[in-house]
Amino acid sequence: MANPPFFPALRARLACLGRGVAQALPALRQCTLSQIETAVGRFVPTAAFQPAPSARECPFSLHRTFWCFVWQMLNENTSCREVVRQVQALFALQGNRQLDEGNSGYCQARARLPLDLLEVTLADTAGAADRLIGPTGFLQGRAVKVCDCTTLTMPDTEENQALYPQPKSPRPGCGFPLMKLMVIGSLRSGAVLHTVRGNYYQNEMRLFHAARPTLAPNDIVIYDRAAGHFVGAAQVRAQNADLISRVAVRKIDWRKGRRLGRGDRLVTWTKGPKKPKYLTVEAWALLPESITVRVIRVPVSQKGFRTRELTLVTTLLDPQLYPAEQITQGSDLLTPGWNQGEPTWR
Repeated sequence: MANPPFFPALRARLACLGRGVAQALPALRQCTLSQIETAVGRFVPTAAFQPAPSARECPFSLHRTFWCFVWQMLNENTSCREVVRQVQALFALQGNRQLDEGNSGYCQARARLPLDLLEVTLADTAGAADRLIGPTGFLQGRAVKVCDCTTLTMPDTEENQALYPQPKSPRPGCGFPLMKLMVIGSLRSGAVLHTVRGNYYQNEMRLFHAARPTLAPNDIVIYDRAAGHFVGAAQVRAQNADLISRVAVRKIDWRKGRRLGRGDRLVTWTKGPKKPKYLTVEAWALLPESITVRVIRVPVSQKGFRTRELTLVTTLLDPQLYPAEQITQGSDLLTPGWNQGEPTWR
């Protein structure tokens, strides 16, 4: 993620990775199948993906299929047949029996890769990336996570159409199933920590509600205006985490509340009368009747645009521990129009 297409504003924050990632990725793409495992294997502690203890191993075991899949993903637009050629070369070096040139065995083994193990491995590698970067002094050194959504087109199968129905605008027989994907990434390293899947018709807060168990106590979540309301702030606080977001639709009366500084104020948000559809009656009843949040006005200057004001809401209430200037350092990720002309997660 040295040059992230979906979060251009992250580029400056990923400067700690700098040219290292840009130089490492082409080098990894030049690696053979066995070299990939040697280079990356120490970051994948998941036991299921480690070599079998016995000397004999089937051509496409879980261990070998996983590393074949990693090699194929690193080498974009690489066919399954090319993966089989890599395994054939590996077998020739190890003196093993010859392998048939057909790719059916690999394709079937790849389809059987357990999704839950892939998700665990994703979190493991993200944790390894964070440890390589080390702690920072940003926001008291707490873990900062960035959330946003994107949509993905799926193969046009009956199963995918049932799980991820396409938009109703195309004519019948046209279009593809559409998945909505929430990504939770680490601001420290830029690595993807968790993902949550949904269909096109589910709103972002439904996915965010499903992602709440992945938040650890003391995390700080940076999210766009989809979470900048009472329910979003209250749910994050229920996980003993904190939120930085744009205010959604609520109008702020800057005459009320406690003034902390210029454009910086503590206000009280109260629970609304209507329960969101994605919450159960029990979950809605557990939310407090009111919460105290902090609202901050941030001037936004973009080349070619008028200077505008961005209103942030956060549950980081202590101005001594969390100065407004430091909180607003992450506001470039929430600035409207920051992704103009580039792919978007919206």
